[in-house]
Amino acid sequence: MLFKLVVGPLYLMKLNRSMILRGILMPLLVILGIQLGYYGLAESVSSSYAGVLLLKVIFGAFDIAVFCWVFVNTTRSVMLNEPPARFKLKPHARDIKCFIYCAAFVGLWTVASMLMGLSVYLIAQSVVFTVIPLLILMAMLWLSLRLSPALVGIALDNALSLKAVFRLTQSLPWAAFFAFVIVTVLSYAFSFMMRFIANLVDLYWVSLTLFWVVIPLVEILISVVATLMLGILYAELHQPTTPPSHRELTT
Repeated sequence: MLFKLVVGPLYLMKLNRSMILRGILMPLLVILGIQLGYYGLAESVSSSYAGVLLLKVIFGAFDIAVFCWVFVNTTRSVMLNEPPARFKLKPHARDIKCFIYCAAFVGLWTVASMLMGLSVYLIAQSVVFTVIPLLILMAMLWLSLRLSPALVGIALDNALSLKAVFRLTQSLPWAAFFAFVIVTVLSYAFSFMMRFIANLVDLYWVSLTLFWVVIPLVEILISVVATLMLGILYAELHQPTTPPSHRELTT
């Protein structure tokens, strides 16, 4: 399972490279614009705190929307062999559900991050309290993995309640958890490092290139890899009766 979840996305990206590239092209253009907006906020010193915060919330909502766009396109292209959906001002119900679900995830992770941040004060009292943020992080990763197959169900138009998802992932192998942790931590560590370098470098064009090109490409790649990992996990756990047109994800 560990090998399948780590190497499987790379194999599926190679196998479905044409449709995946078509599916991420428009979202990539949108996220390039979002990153340019973030760069403008980082360089701006005249904007009010409230104005900057509001813009960050708006950009954050666009970030979630782009992830959902990539997630649904990639899932349906690979698992159902469908051509990527074109952009519409009136989104499909599945896109709205996916957005709400992802926004709830972001909210949970925000609360968990705040709790981990507050635990720093306890760590200052004793190193023993280091276990608190680690436990919060591991609990959130486990909860995310338990609930994430619902995203695949939404993308495929399969009605999966949270209770059904918990029942589906009841016998979740530890290998899946470790694969999820390894890929997630490495991916976001690389993304964070790119952002840190972009803020650190004084050369304008280098910083702008990192913000406007490298970081969006990395984030899109993370989205595709995470999507394919969850697709493989979903195919392993959920074995419904499927029409012949459905592609076998686990072969």
